[in-house]
Amino acid sequence: ELLDSAALDKFICGALRSLRVDGVLIVRQDLSKLNDPKKVAMLTDYFDVFRLEQGNENVGFHFYAVNEVQESVYVSAPKLAGLYLDPSQEAFSQANKWSCFNPVQDFLDRTQYTDTGIFAYEWIFGDNFISPGGYKQNLAILRRFGPMKTGQTMLDIGVGIGGGARQAARIAKKVGFVDIEVENMTPRFKEILLEERQRVEQNKEEFLEKFSQKEYDSLVNGWNSKLQFIADDNHNWNFFAAIKPQ
Repeated sequence: ELLDSAALDKFICGALRSLRVDGVLIVRQDLSKLNDPKKVAMLTDYFDVFRLEQGNENVGFHFYAVNEVQESVYVSAPKLAGLYLDPSQEAFSQANKWSCFNPVQDFLDRTQYTDTGIFAYEWIFGDNFISPGGYKQNLAILRRFGPMKTGQTMLDIGVGIGGGARQAARIAKKVGFVDIEVENMTPRFKEILLEERQRVEQNKEEFLEKFSQKEYDSLVNGWNSKLQFIADDNHNWNFFAAIKPQ
């Protein structure tokens, strides 16, 4: 049943242990009596994020597709949902043949945002911080708003390459905000990336006592990629502040 998580866990664990590398799991679910389509999405999400710990690794599926298909001619054609999944990394290189995708969150959960990955980030950025600049840089930005008072509200917009922030600035101006302040903080974040990369490289031996070479390479390669994006003018950090008049 869709809502029986214990049964689903047991089934998925058994499938992961039974399948060979490059093996494909096809799940056919009878939806003829299901009136809530949202539950179908819940099932696909469940397979997509499920992970089984084996040794020091997380094992899971690569989501291929979900399709609504006709049943065989022997029954009165109820609808079925099919999940095509593959536990191997190599097989995913053929993804285009299936018109499928590798969810970003799934990638992050399996690589950057594992417990070990988070601990490695915190070792660099400080407790509870997993992004460049960490506590000090975040505090420097918050101080620009002045003393925070009970009852005040702050809107925090998280952005990647700045498109969302630029859109927010346009919307802010349209709805009546005034004194809009825009500051390109990319030079400062470039300094932060260089400082953090240098600190890790200079303390490589200490880092490897706590984490693996894999985490080290991932961090350094990440910094190198971001620095190259900045050099290509394809990765920017911008600070926007505006006042809504009374």
